[in-house]
Amino acid sequence: MLSRTALRLGRRARPLSAWAGVPAAPADPIVGLNQTFADDPSTTKVLLGVGAYRDDAGKPYVLPSIREAESRVVNGNPNHEYAAITGDA
Repeated sequence: MLSRTALRLGRRARPLSAWAGVPAAPADPIVGLNQTFADDPSTTKVLLGVGAYRDDAGKPYVLPSIREAESRVVNGNPNHEYAAITGDA
């Protein structure tokens, strides 16, 4: 922040951020799918991009494959050990 004296003398303020002069990166094409989805007027569209899948009531829908993987992890009695540096072989 400039002092009151500097403001009275008309000195320009410094940029608010050290990153102010850095150009923005190109848009992420995966995240851009959300905008494409939003712009599509179709009433039968399905968003398969970023985020959770949702049912018609807006509730998260967990894919059956995820339920199966989750069950295998929970029922597999994991001991929470790290694998050896050489792996499981």
